[in-house]
Amino acid sequence: MTVSDDDYDHVKDTLERAKQGDAIYMEVAAGGYKHGNSGFPKNQDEAEKWLRLAAEAYRADAEKGDASAQRSLGRMYWEGESVPQDCITAVKWMRASAEQGNAGAQSFLGDWYHDGGKDFPPNFAEAVKWFRRAAKADSTHGQFLAKMYLEGKGVPRDPSKAEKWYRRSAKQPYNQKTACDLASIYRKGEGLPQSHKKAAKMYSLALKGTIKAAVDSDGYGEEFSFFHVHNGWAGTAFDPLLGLGEMYEKGEGVSESFRDAYVCYALAALIPPAKYLECNISTSDIDRATSTRDKVANEVADLSGLRQKVAAVVKDLEQCSEPDNLPESVRNSPMFPKKSQFQ
Repeated sequence: MTVSDDDYDHVKDTLERAKQGDAIYMEVAAGGYKHGNSGFPKNQDEAEKWLRLAAEAYRADAEKGDASAQRSLGRMYWEGESVPQDCITAVKWMRASAEQGNAGAQSFLGDWYHDGGKDFPPNFAEAVKWFRRAAKADSTHGQFLAKMYLEGKGVPRDPSKAEKWYRRSAKQPYNQKTACDLASIYRKGEGLPQSHKKAAKMYSLALKGTIKAAVDSDGYGEEFSFFHVHNGWAGTAFDPLLGLGEMYEKGEGVSESFRDAYVCYALAALIPPAKYLECNISTSDIDRATSTRDKVANEVADLSGLRQKVAAVVKDLEQCSEPDNLPESVRNSPMFPKKSQFQ
Protein backbone atom coordinates (compact mmCIF):
# COMPACT_ATOMS: atom_id res chain seq x y z
CA MET A 1 0.00 0.00 0.00
CA THR A 2 1.53 3.30 -1.11
CA VAL A 3 0.92 6.17 1.33
CA SER A 4 1.26 9.78 0.21
CA ASP A 5 2.95 12.40 2.38
CA ASP A 6 -0.44 13.99 3.08
CA ASP A 7 -1.94 10.66 4.15
CA TYR A 8 1.08 9.91 6.31
CA ASP A 9 0.71 13.26 8.07
CA HIS A 10 -3.04 12.68 8.47
CA VAL A 11 -2.52 9.26 10.10
CA LYS A 12 0.24 10.57 12.35
CA ASP A 13 -1.79 13.59 13.49
CA THR A 14 -4.93 11.49 14.03
CA LEU A 15 -3.15 8.90 16.17
CA GLU A 16 -1.34 11.54 18.19
CA ARG A 17 -4.63 13.25 19.04
CA ALA A 18 -6.34 9.94 19.70
CA LYS A 19 -3.58 8.90 22.13
CA GLN A 20 -4.03 12.22 23.92
CA GLY A 21 -7.60 11.21 24.69
CA ASP A 22 -9.57 12.99 21.96
CA ALA A 23 -12.60 10.73 21.39
CA ILE A 24 -13.43 12.28 18.01
CA TYR A 25 -9.99 11.36 16.65
CA MET A 26 -10.35 7.90 18.18
CA GLU A 27 -13.43 7.46 16.00
CA VAL A 28 -11.56 8.82 12.97
CA ALA A 29 -8.79 6.29 13.57
CA ALA A 30 -11.35 3.50 13.99
CA GLY A 31 -12.97 4.42 10.69
CA GLY A 32 -9.63 4.60 8.92
CA TYR A 33 -8.58 1.15 10.13
CA LYS A 34 -12.02 -0.34 9.45
CA HIS A 35 -12.16 0.80 5.82
CA GLY A 36 -8.44 0.99 5.08
CA ASN A 37 -8.58 4.54 3.76
CA SER A 38 -6.94 7.95 4.25
CA GLY A 39 -3.56 6.29 4.71
CA PHE A 40 -4.66 3.77 7.35
CA PRO A 41 -4.02 0.07 6.69
CA LYS A 42 -7.09 -2.11 6.99
CA ASN A 43 -6.99 -3.63 10.48
CA GLN A 44 -10.20 -4.77 12.16
CA ASP A 45 -8.55 -5.31 15.56
CA GLU A 46 -7.23 -1.75 15.62
CA ALA A 47 -10.60 -0.44 14.45
CA GLU A 48 -12.42 -2.19 17.29
CA LYS A 49 -9.81 -1.06 19.83
CA TRP A 50 -10.13 2.62 18.94
CA LEU A 51 -13.90 2.43 18.77
CA ARG A 52 -13.99 0.88 22.26
CA LEU A 53 -11.68 3.57 23.61
CA ALA A 54 -13.84 6.26 21.97
CA ALA A 55 -16.96 4.89 23.70
CA GLU A 56 -15.16 4.94 27.06
CA ALA A 57 -13.98 8.52 26.52
CA TYR A 58 -17.43 9.68 25.41
CA ARG A 59 -19.00 8.04 28.47
CA ALA A 60 -16.59 9.78 30.84
CA ASP A 61 -17.36 13.19 29.31
CA ALA A 62 -21.08 12.45 28.97
CA GLU A 63 -21.38 11.69 32.66
CA LYS A 64 -19.84 15.11 33.33
CA GLY A 65 -22.63 16.71 31.28
CA ASP A 66 -20.79 17.33 28.00
CA ALA A 67 -23.57 17.68 25.37
CA SER A 68 -21.41 16.64 22.39
CA ALA A 69 -20.19 13.53 24.20
CA GLN A 70 -23.76 12.66 25.22
CA ARG A 71 -24.83 12.92 21.60
CA SER A 72 -21.97 10.71 20.40
CA LEU A 73 -22.54 8.11 23.13
CA GLY A 74 -26.24 8.04 22.32
CA ARG A 75 -25.47 7.46 18.66
CA MET A 76 -23.12 4.57 19.52
CA TYR A 77 -25.82 2.87 21.62
CA TRP A 78 -28.39 3.33 18.84
CA GLU A 79 -26.07 1.78 16.25
CA GLY A 80 -24.52 -0.78 18.59
CA GLU A 81 -20.97 0.47 17.97
CA SER A 82 -18.61 -1.06 20.55
CA VAL A 83 -21.51 -1.16 23.03
CA PRO A 84 -24.61 -3.42 23.07
CA GLN A 85 -27.34 -1.95 20.90
CA ASP A 86 -29.86 -0.36 23.25
CA CYS A 87 -32.33 2.16 21.82
CA ILE A 88 -33.70 3.12 25.23
CA THR A 89 -30.23 3.99 26.59
CA ALA A 90 -29.45 5.72 23.30
CA VAL A 91 -32.49 7.97 23.65
CA LYS A 92 -31.60 8.71 27.29
CA TRP A 93 -28.20 10.10 26.33
CA MET A 94 -29.42 11.80 23.16
CA ARG A 95 -32.23 13.50 25.06
CA ALA A 96 -29.75 14.72 27.70
CA SER A 97 -27.77 16.37 24.91
CA ALA A 98 -30.89 17.71 23.16
CA GLU A 99 -32.20 19.28 26.36
CA GLN A 100 -28.99 21.30 26.50
CA GLY A 101 -29.86 22.80 23.10
CA ASN A 102 -27.66 20.62 20.88
CA ALA A 103 -29.39 20.92 17.48
CA GLY A 104 -27.70 17.80 16.13
CA ALA A 105 -29.02 15.74 19.04
CA GLN A 106 -32.49 17.21 18.57
CA SER A 107 -32.39 16.20 14.92
CA PHE A 108 -31.22 12.69 15.80
CA LEU A 109 -34.15 12.32 18.21
CA GLY A 110 -36.53 13.47 15.49
CA ASP A 111 -35.14 10.80 13.16
CA TRP A 112 -35.39 8.08 15.78
CA TYR A 113 -38.96 8.95 16.74
CA HIS A 114 -39.85 9.07 13.04
CA ASP A 115 -38.28 5.74 12.06
CA GLY A 116 -38.44 3.83 15.34
CA GLY A 117 -35.94 1.20 16.40
CA LYS A 118 -35.52 -2.01 18.39
CA ASP A 119 -38.16 -1.92 21.18
CA PHE A 120 -38.74 1.72 20.28
CA PRO A 121 -41.91 2.34 18.21
CA PRO A 122 -42.26 5.41 15.94
CA ASN A 123 -43.99 8.50 17.31
CA PHE A 124 -44.59 11.17 14.65
CA ALA A 125 -45.83 13.80 17.11
CA GLU A 126 -42.65 13.44 19.16
CA ALA A 127 -40.59 13.50 15.96
CA VAL A 128 -42.18 16.82 14.96
CA LYS A 129 -41.44 18.24 18.41
CA TRP A 130 -37.73 17.51 18.13
CA PHE A 131 -37.46 18.44 14.45
CA ARG A 132 -39.04 21.79 15.31
CA ARG A 133 -36.58 22.43 18.14
CA ALA A 134 -33.68 21.48 15.88
CA ALA A 135 -34.91 23.76 13.07
CA LYS A 136 -35.35 26.71 15.43
CA ALA A 137 -31.90 26.17 16.92
CA ASP A 138 -30.24 25.76 13.52
CA SER A 139 -32.31 26.18 10.35
CA THR A 140 -29.92 23.82 8.54
CA HIS A 141 -32.12 21.09 10.02
CA GLY A 142 -35.33 22.67 8.72
CA GLN A 143 -35.78 20.23 5.85
CA PHE A 144 -36.81 17.47 8.27
CA LEU A 145 -39.61 19.57 9.73
CA ALA A 146 -40.54 20.63 6.20
CA LYS A 147 -40.96 17.02 5.14
CA MET A 148 -43.31 16.35 8.08
CA TYR A 149 -45.49 19.29 7.02
CA LEU A 150 -45.38 18.16 3.40
CA GLU A 151 -46.46 14.60 4.25
CA GLY A 152 -48.80 15.51 7.11
CA LYS A 153 -47.00 13.31 9.63
CA GLY A 154 -47.47 14.35 13.24
CA VAL A 155 -48.96 17.67 12.08
CA PRO A 156 -51.75 18.65 9.68
CA ARG A 157 -50.43 18.79 6.13
CA ASP A 158 -49.39 22.38 5.36
CA PRO A 159 -47.51 22.97 2.05
CA SER A 160 -46.86 26.67 2.83
CA LYS A 161 -45.06 25.82 6.09
CA ALA A 162 -43.23 23.00 4.35
CA GLU A 163 -41.97 25.39 1.68
CA LYS A 164 -40.94 27.95 4.30
CA TRP A 165 -38.75 25.47 6.19
CA TYR A 166 -37.35 23.89 3.02
CA ARG A 167 -36.27 27.30 1.73
CA ARG A 168 -34.73 28.35 5.05
CA SER A 169 -32.77 25.14 5.17
CA ALA A 170 -31.70 25.23 1.51
CA LYS A 171 -30.14 28.67 1.93
CA GLN A 172 -27.79 27.51 4.69
CA PRO A 173 -24.11 26.73 3.91
CA TYR A 174 -23.35 23.14 2.92
CA ASN A 175 -27.02 22.25 2.44
CA GLN A 176 -26.73 21.52 -1.28
CA LYS A 177 -28.71 18.29 -0.86
CA THR A 178 -31.71 20.17 0.55
CA ALA A 179 -31.56 22.69 -2.31
CA CYS A 180 -31.53 19.79 -4.80
CA ASP A 181 -34.42 18.06 -3.04
CA LEU A 182 -36.48 21.25 -3.13
CA ALA A 183 -35.58 21.78 -6.80
CA SER A 184 -36.90 18.31 -7.59
CA ILE A 185 -40.12 18.98 -5.63
CA TYR A 186 -40.70 22.24 -7.51
CA ARG A 187 -39.89 20.65 -10.85
CA LYS A 188 -42.25 17.71 -10.42
CA GLY A 189 -44.90 19.57 -8.45
CA GLU A 190 -44.91 16.87 -5.77
CA GLY A 191 -46.57 18.36 -2.70
CA LEU A 192 -45.88 21.97 -3.71
CA PRO A 193 -47.15 23.92 -6.72
CA GLN A 194 -45.02 23.15 -9.77
CA SER A 195 -42.55 25.91 -10.62
CA HIS A 196 -39.75 25.24 -13.08
CA LYS A 197 -38.34 28.72 -12.46
CA LYS A 198 -37.99 28.06 -8.73
CA ALA A 199 -36.49 24.65 -9.51
CA ALA A 200 -33.79 26.19 -11.70
CA LYS A 201 -32.97 28.73 -9.00
CA MET A 202 -32.62 25.98 -6.39
CA TYR A 203 -30.28 23.94 -8.63
CA SER A 204 -28.16 27.07 -9.08
CA LEU A 205 -28.15 27.67 -5.31
CA ALA A 206 -26.97 24.09 -4.79
CA LEU A 207 -24.05 24.64 -7.17
CA LYS A 208 -22.98 27.78 -5.34
CA GLY A 209 -23.04 25.78 -2.09
CA THR A 210 -20.90 23.07 -3.68
CA ILE A 211 -18.29 25.62 -4.72
CA LYS A 212 -18.21 27.06 -1.19
CA ALA A 213 -17.87 23.58 0.33
CA ALA A 214 -15.00 22.78 -2.06
CA VAL A 215 -13.16 26.00 -1.18
CA ASP A 216 -13.67 25.51 2.54
CA SER A 217 -12.53 21.87 2.43
CA ASP A 218 -9.23 23.08 0.98
CA GLY A 219 -8.84 25.31 4.03
CA TYR A 220 -9.02 22.21 6.23
CA GLY A 221 -6.17 20.60 4.33
CA GLU A 222 -8.42 18.27 2.36
CA GLU A 223 -8.25 17.73 -1.38
CA PHE A 224 -9.78 20.74 -3.11
CA SER A 225 -11.96 19.95 -6.06
CA PHE A 226 -15.41 21.07 -7.12
CA PHE A 227 -15.78 17.66 -8.75
CA HIS A 228 -14.79 15.70 -5.63
CA VAL A 229 -16.63 17.61 -2.91
CA HIS A 230 -19.30 15.91 -0.88
CA ASN A 231 -20.72 16.12 2.63
CA GLY A 232 -22.92 14.26 5.06
CA TRP A 233 -25.97 14.95 2.94
CA ALA A 234 -24.23 13.50 -0.15
CA GLY A 235 -24.36 16.89 -1.78
CA THR A 236 -22.37 17.00 -5.02
CA ALA A 237 -22.14 18.99 -8.19
CA PHE A 238 -23.69 16.15 -10.17
CA ASP A 239 -27.42 16.35 -9.40
CA PRO A 240 -27.84 20.12 -9.93
CA LEU A 241 -25.71 20.05 -13.10
CA LEU A 242 -27.77 17.23 -14.57
CA GLY A 243 -31.00 18.92 -13.48
CA LEU A 244 -30.09 22.27 -15.01
CA GLY A 245 -28.90 20.55 -18.17
CA GLU A 246 -32.28 18.91 -18.61
CA MET A 247 -34.08 22.19 -17.95
CA TYR A 248 -32.01 24.05 -20.56
CA GLU A 249 -32.58 21.23 -23.03
CA LYS A 250 -36.35 21.25 -22.53
CA GLY A 251 -36.80 24.97 -21.86
CA GLU A 252 -38.19 24.37 -18.37
CA GLY A 253 -37.94 27.48 -16.18
CA VAL A 254 -35.11 28.82 -18.34
CA SER A 255 -34.85 29.68 -22.04
CA GLU A 256 -34.24 26.62 -24.17
CA SER A 257 -30.54 26.40 -25.01
CA PHE A 258 -28.72 23.34 -26.28
CA ARG A 259 -25.42 25.17 -25.79
CA ASP A 260 -26.08 25.74 -22.10
CA ALA A 261 -27.41 22.19 -21.73
CA TYR A 262 -24.20 20.85 -23.28
CA VAL A 263 -22.01 22.74 -20.79
CA CYS A 264 -24.00 21.42 -17.80
CA TYR A 265 -23.98 17.83 -19.07
CA ALA A 266 -20.26 18.03 -19.91
CA LEU A 267 -19.42 19.27 -16.40
CA ALA A 268 -21.59 16.56 -14.80
CA ALA A 269 -19.80 13.87 -16.82
CA LEU A 270 -16.46 14.95 -15.29
CA ILE A 271 -17.25 13.57 -11.81
CA PRO A 272 -14.37 11.10 -11.15
CA PRO A 273 -15.40 7.41 -11.15
CA ALA A 274 -13.72 6.95 -7.75
CA LYS A 275 -16.29 9.31 -6.27
CA TYR A 276 -19.42 7.63 -7.65
CA LEU A 277 -20.22 5.49 -4.60
CA GLU A 278 -18.99 8.10 -2.12
CA CYS A 279 -21.35 10.68 -3.61
CA ASN A 280 -24.28 8.28 -4.19
CA ILE A 281 -23.79 8.41 -7.96
CA SER A 282 -24.30 5.29 -10.07
CA THR A 283 -22.47 4.50 -13.29
CA SER A 284 -25.85 4.67 -15.04
CA ASP A 285 -26.15 8.29 -13.83
CA ILE A 286 -22.81 9.15 -15.43
CA ASP A 287 -23.78 7.27 -18.58
CA ARG A 288 -26.96 9.36 -18.74
CA ALA A 289 -24.97 12.59 -18.41
CA THR A 290 -22.56 11.44 -21.13
CA SER A 291 -25.27 10.27 -23.53
CA THR A 292 -27.35 13.44 -23.12
CA ARG A 293 -24.22 15.54 -23.59
CA ASP A 294 -23.53 13.76 -26.86
CA LYS A 295 -27.18 14.05 -27.90
CA VAL A 296 -27.39 17.83 -27.49
CA ALA A 297 -23.95 18.16 -29.10
CA ASN A 298 -25.62 17.26 -32.39
CA GLU A 299 -27.75 20.41 -32.05
CA VAL A 300 -24.77 22.72 -31.50
CA ALA A 301 -22.98 24.40 -34.39
CA ASP A 302 -19.68 25.40 -32.75
CA LEU A 303 -18.79 22.47 -30.51
CA SER A 304 -15.07 23.35 -30.33
CA GLY A 305 -15.91 26.73 -28.84
CA LEU A 306 -18.13 25.09 -26.24
CA ARG A 307 -15.41 22.61 -25.31
CA GLN A 308 -13.05 25.52 -24.71
CA LYS A 309 -15.71 27.15 -22.54
CA VAL A 310 -16.08 23.99 -20.46
CA ALA A 311 -12.29 23.75 -20.09
CA ALA A 312 -12.13 27.38 -18.91
CA VAL A 313 -14.87 26.80 -16.34
CA VAL A 314 -13.12 23.68 -15.03
CA LYS A 315 -9.77 25.46 -14.76
CA ASP A 316 -11.25 28.43 -12.90
CA LEU A 317 -13.34 26.22 -10.61
CA GLU A 318 -10.26 24.30 -9.53
CA GLN A 319 -8.46 27.58 -8.74
CA CYS A 320 -11.41 29.33 -7.12
CA SER A 321 -10.62 30.65 -3.63
CA GLU A 322 -13.46 33.11 -3.05
CA PRO A 323 -16.90 31.50 -3.47
CA ASP A 324 -18.60 34.89 -3.03
CA ASN A 325 -16.46 36.40 -5.79
CA LEU A 326 -16.54 33.82 -8.57
CA PRO A 327 -14.27 33.98 -11.65
CA GLU A 328 -15.99 35.49 -14.68
CA SER A 329 -16.08 32.21 -16.63
CA VAL A 330 -17.88 30.53 -13.73
CA ARG A 331 -20.17 33.47 -12.98
CA ASN A 332 -21.25 33.64 -16.63
CA SER A 333 -21.64 29.88 -17.04
CA PRO A 334 -25.01 28.10 -17.33
CA MET A 335 -24.66 27.11 -13.66
CA PHE A 336 -25.89 30.58 -12.79
CA PRO A 337 -28.71 31.60 -15.17
CA LYS A 338 -29.18 35.32 -15.79
CA LYS A 339 -32.47 36.96 -14.86
CA SER A 340 -33.31 37.31 -18.55
CA GLN A 341 -33.07 33.52 -18.96
CA PHE A 342 -35.70 32.64 -16.38
CA GLN A 343 -39.21 32.10 -17.64
